[in-house]
Amino acid sequence: AYDAAAERELAEELSLAGELERLHKFPASAETSQEHTVLYRLVTDRPPRFDPEEIESGGFHSLAALAAWIERSPDDFTPCFGLLLRWYLQSDSWDGA
Repeated sequence: AYDAAAERELAEELSLAGELERLHKFPASAETSQEHTVLYRLVTDRPPRFDPEEIESGGFHSLAALAAWIERSPDDFTPCFGLLLRWYLQSDSWDGA
């Protein structure tokens, strides 16, 4: 199930846990590499700890900075990430902060 897998992977890859909010399910498409994709949100004050077996590196960027980066260099991101970010920025889920 998507929700159980999201909780498990969040704990394994980022050492985070909490109440996940399911925002949207995307159908399989070319942008999602033909995979059904679900976007979740977790609000926490805990910093992530990246599992080096799963994640090479990570960083923190504002949503506006990410959108500008994708606009400048779309090949730096997967098409799926671009789709999810565009949806999030255009949805009522984002409060603009």
